[in-house]
Amino acid sequence: MSNLISRRTVAKGAAWSVPAVVVASATPAFAVSGPKPTVTYDGACKFPGSNCKGRVFQGYGLVFDVKNNDPDNAIYFCSPVLSNIEPADTFGGGTPQWTPPAGGSGCVKVDAGQSGKLYFFITNTGNSQQTNFTGTLTVQWGHKCPCSSDTHHHDAVVVDVAVTGTPPHGACQCDSDFIPA
Repeated sequence: MSNLISRRTVAKGAAWSVPAVVVASATPAFAVSGPKPTVTYDGACKFPGSNCKGRVFQGYGLVFDVKNNDPDNAIYFCSPVLSNIEPADTFGGGTPQWTPPAGGSGCVKVDAGQSGKLYFFITNTGNSQQTNFTGTLTVQWGHKCPCSSDTHHHDAVVVDVAVTGTPPHGACQCDSDFIPA
């Protein structure tokens, strides 16, 4: 009989004697918070003179569709910003301002699996001629309002926008919930 230890015996002993090493990996925020929403440009319009219930004077409106791709949880869109407008003098010095729903919290809630709208108005431009321009929309989002209180700290949704016309009233609605006060 041999005094040699078989490889099988060594392997069995090693399995019980070597401490287990657990490697923790970070779970992506996506797994906890759901998929990133989708934001798409829907259209633009111009408001010549004093229009839209007298609240938009010589200005423009832009509309974006927002889609909550999470089938289980509501999300909020907060403080969208339209920037990098080219040509820079498109609005006669006016700055695009996001218009939250009247009486709202400053966020737009979109229920699980649903869609909603974001509206921008540029008013008092001194002109409301037909125009074309490009820009960048940046939208913060989260599961709480304000979005800054959401512990998941989602990356903003960034969308390049190419406006190829601003017909009178076009895609814009003079919905009292969204027109500037």
